Amino acid sequence: MISKVIISHYENEMFSTIFDYINVCKFRMKNLLVLSLSFFILTSCEVSQSENVYIPPNNKIKPIENLIYYTDVNSLEIIKTKIKEILMINQNNIIMIEPEEISSFIDCGYMNNEIYVDYINRIFNSSLTIKIIFLDQKLDDRKALYIDFDYIFKSKETGTTWRFSTKKSKDLLVGNPVYDDNPYRACSSKQKIETKLKNVLEYQLKF
Repeated sequence: MISKVIISHYENEMFSTIFDYINVCKFRMKNLLVLSLSFFILTSCEVSQSENVYIPPNNKIKPIENLIYYTDVNSLEIIKTKIKEILMINQNNIIMIEPEEISSFIDCGYMNNEIYVDYINRIFNSSLTIKIIFLDQKLDDRKALYIDFDYIFKSKETGTTWRFSTKKSKDLLVGNPVYDDNPYRACSSKQKIETKLKNVLEYQLKF
C-alpha cells in the first residue's frame, strides 16, 4: 500500500513537471510568434515608407507682376469691382478652389509619381483659398494699383498649412511622413490666376 502511494506521488510530480514544461514551451512559442509578427510588421512599414520619395517643384517661372494706373478714387473702385467680377472673387476678396482643381493653381512637387497636391487631397483631404491683395502705390508721380495673390493650402486632417504668395513660395518643415533626406515640402503658384488677371488688365480694362 505504501509503495502504491509512493508511486502515485511520483507519477503526480512527474506529470506536474511535464505539464509545467509544456506550458513554458507554449508561453515561449507565443512570445516568439508575437516578436516575429512585430518584426515583420515593422519591417514591412519601413520598406513601404522608405520607398516613398518626395520630389520638390521645379518651378522657375518668373512671377507675374500685375499693375494698372488709375486717375482718381472712382476709377480705382471701378477697376477693383471689374477685376473681382471677372475673376469671380467674393466680397471678402477670396476665391475658394475645388479640391480636384487645386493642382492646376499651385505646384508642390511630387510624391513618387503622384502630384503631391493630389496625394495630400487623396489621403487627408485638402483646401485652397486664394486672396486678392490690392496695394495702392505711386510710381513716377502716377497713381498705380498693384495686385498680388496670397495662397493658403491646407491639409484638412493634419492641419498642415502652406501660406505663400505670387512672388514668394513656401518651404514647410513637416513631421516625417517618408524616410528621405528632405523634410521640407515646397509650394508655389503656377501663375494661373496671375496670367488671367494680366489678360484682364491688358485687354478688358482700359482707362
